[in-house]
Amino acid sequence: MTIRFGDLYEEILAIEDAMQRMRDDIASSDCSSITKCRLEIELEMLEQKLYELERTNIDFELLNFVTIIESIERCFNCIDIPGELSHDIAPVPYDTASNCGGKKRQLSLKDIELIKVFEMSTRKPDKRPNVFEFVKSAMPYKILTIASEKYIVSYDSLRNGIAVKGFNRQTGESVTNFGNISRIDVKLSDSARQKYGVEWVTACKVLLTTPTPMVSIALLSLAIDGNPSTMPRVEYTNEAEVEMVFQFFV
Repeated sequence: MTIRFGDLYEEILAIEDAMQRMRDDIASSDCSSITKCRLEIELEMLEQKLYELERTNIDFELLNFVTIIESIERCFNCIDIPGELSHDIAPVPYDTASNCGGKKRQLSLKDIELIKVFEMSTRKPDKRPNVFEFVKSAMPYKILTIASEKYIVSYDSLRNGIAVKGFNRQTGESVTNFGNISRIDVKLSDSARQKYGVEWVTACKVLLTTPTPMVSIALLSLAIDGNPSTMPRVEYTNEAEVEMVFQFFV
């Protein structure tokens, strides 16, 4: 069963409120009454329920900041707020690389049917990229390579791009050579193919959204040079993850 954070939070608040009311009733009841005994039993049951709720297991890797912000914006649409509310809430990237040339029109999620991610695991012996292909409805999509490198692919609607989050293989330690995405292609939807006259589009712009600079011999630009066998590599860092957002232009 899917559990939303809002549901979980509201349930915890309701239980805490009920427990406080029950404590007040216990304090004001006759010390030797049956009512007090029953209230104490009910209070213990509520405390157990609260304990179980607070131990609810949530996979934080699959949380999408953008989806959370979109939900907040939908709430804002229901109320009147004086003045103007800026929709440009995406943080400024730490680095950007572009190879788009004269391409000006940016694709959105509705233009995309399928995603193909190329990844170059640094320990892969044949030096050929791993290729992962999936439909957009599969996002957030988990990738685990033969070199035990883990990625989460999702859609960043604020930046209109495919967000790929790579994870440090040795949590808390300073490591390099992770986040090795070498190229991303998208297959267009039927309507987008008719509109733009192409079937596949390669990402030509990438934004680095985490403070994880690349090594000088494998810069961010290698993620959008069109060559699936070349990739950027993160400098030594103890950051838990690196995230790149790939944008598509025609």
